[in-house]
Amino acid sequence: KRPRWVQAATWFAVAAACVVSIFAGWYFLGPPDYPQARLVGDVKVIRDAQPVVATASEPRRGDVIRTGEQSARFSLGGYCELLIDPQTELSWQGAPKQEVVELRRGKISSKITPGAGDFRCRTPLGTLEVLGTEFVTEVKFPQDTKGEAAVNNAAIVTVFVISGTVGFDMAGTSGTLAAGETKIFEKLASGADRVADP
Repeated sequence: KRPRWVQAATWFAVAAACVVSIFAGWYFLGPPDYPQARLVGDVKVIRDAQPVVATASEPRRGDVIRTGEQSARFSLGGYCELLIDPQTELSWQGAPKQEVVELRRGKISSKITPGAGDFRCRTPLGTLEVLGTEFVTEVKFPQDTKGEAAVNNAAIVTVFVISGTVGFDMAGTSGTLAAGETKIFEKLASGADRVADP
């Protein structure tokens, strides 16, 4: 018969493993009643720097998502619907009802149901935040005459609001954009920031 302290330690280890498993499941997938994220289309999912094939339709937070020659659809929390353009890269972050995507390159169209939860889109130049709206975000990197990416992380972020209001904190400035408005945020090769209307 095992000593009581061994039995207690075993019980504690099992309980701790259960708690960790529950927390990990909640973090990556959300609480039991939170809709599972769905990803459909021409995509590659990268998890821990390795491609994931079998579970591409059910990504986890922290995954990097890359589209190929075709577009893809990404549903988050039952209230965020993203159309991801071809040749786009983003990562999925945030938490249940506080969804966040980081758009690293390319273009996404986001449709957010009002009042259901928060949504943020991070870009190389800053963050967009909405509670209910439809908008398009595009990240480009200028090229030099040889077709190589410009130095100093030069970038151009374009935001077009279809409906609702989008708050922005981008390129050293902040404010809001209403339906029908477009704003272009730039980081120049010199390192300076610039904000312009199209």
